[in-house]
Amino acid sequence: MFVPVKTIGRFLTILTLLMGELVSAQQPAPPEPIRKGPYLIYPGDPSTMTILWQLDSARPSRLEWGPVSAPLTQSATVSQYQNNFQYQHTLSGLTPGQAYDYRLQGEGFQTSGTFTAAPPATAQSVKFLIYGDSRTHVEEHDRQCGAMLQLMRTDPQYRSLVLHLGDLVENGSDENKWQEQLFTHSWKNLRILLASVPFHAVRGNHENDGVLFRKYWPYPYDQNPKCYGSFDYGPVHLTIVDQYEEGPTHTKDTSLLSAAQLEWIGQDLAATRKPWKLLLLHWPGWSAGPHGNQQGVQKQLQPLCDRYGVAAVIGGHNHNYARAVVDGVEHITAGGGGAPSSKPQMDNKSRPYVLTASPRHHFCKVAVDAQGFHFEAVEPDGKVLDSFTLSAPPQPHPSHL
Repeated sequence: MFVPVKTIGRFLTILTLLMGELVSAQQPAPPEPIRKGPYLIYPGDPSTMTILWQLDSARPSRLEWGPVSAPLTQSATVSQYQNNFQYQHTLSGLTPGQAYDYRLQGEGFQTSGTFTAAPPATAQSVKFLIYGDSRTHVEEHDRQCGAMLQLMRTDPQYRSLVLHLGDLVENGSDENKWQEQLFTHSWKNLRILLASVPFHAVRGNHENDGVLFRKYWPYPYDQNPKCYGSFDYGPVHLTIVDQYEEGPTHTKDTSLLSAAQLEWIGQDLAATRKPWKLLLLHWPGWSAGPHGNQQGVQKQLQPLCDRYGVAAVIGGHNHNYARAVVDGVEHITAGGGGAPSSKPQMDNKSRPYVLTASPRHHFCKVAVDAQGFHFEAVEPDGKVLDSFTLSAPPQPHPSHL
């Protein structure tokens, strides 16, 4: 059979192109200069926002910012602040509640983002999101982030603050896990969320000794290297509890908080004048298992909640959703952020208090307004697992401690 030379040439050209595409697809993409970020931390002052990033080498970075749809008239040249090519810059003079664009650029890279400054201290209504235990299954975590971003597009007031209840990565002492499971560029929704909304995380047991947790999340806590502190967000006061101050192997269901931290929490709750008080921690006091109820929460924190009128204690640790009510205090487990789901396994000590439980992945919506404190736990597809409203802040009982 005779085949024209022109046909053979055309066939060889196509084959060469296909082989080139195959080889190209098999080769890894060149590394990006930006290793982590940019991502956001709220420093606690509504006129500020901190932007952080990590590069692959020492490269001076130029950060520009300004109100949305306006010229980026503010700028700063930022040098690394640690020897691991980490950078951060705190924007100041922001108008509370105003949306801002920013652009980050340097040799070989440029990226941009948009965020909304925190509401003014006098704000009477806010909205924010809460979830926890996102480690291991990054694809599920990314799905959750996609659902949160969709909610923010539908209701921009939720584009404010994200609170994470700990266990961000599988092994918090492994740099690779932070890169693969939280800061990877492979998961678009996660990357956009971190670049668009300030992220405040609680230390969980999988953060291990907390060294890398504090490295990448340098929250402005007065008692560093401990991981507890507090800040206000509109009418809400958020107290962050560190149950692993002595290390993850020292915390069991029978463990108690140190006297120093417990005293600090009491002073913090006594000092705030915000009507709505929330405690955020990792291991809940009352839950639907499979981990046991944490006695430090029951014996030490519950009396403080009663005395100072705390509305809710919110944790994770169990990879499910559960809500218990103890003497009027809501105890919520919101550990459905992406880690393998745990079937609720309530013991007799939980049954009198737990009202509902589900193994489904989820995140939680909080809205505070003149009508009260509104809470919803929702699956990524929008299905509501649980909801409740507190029409008024709990009343403090100073004599009940």
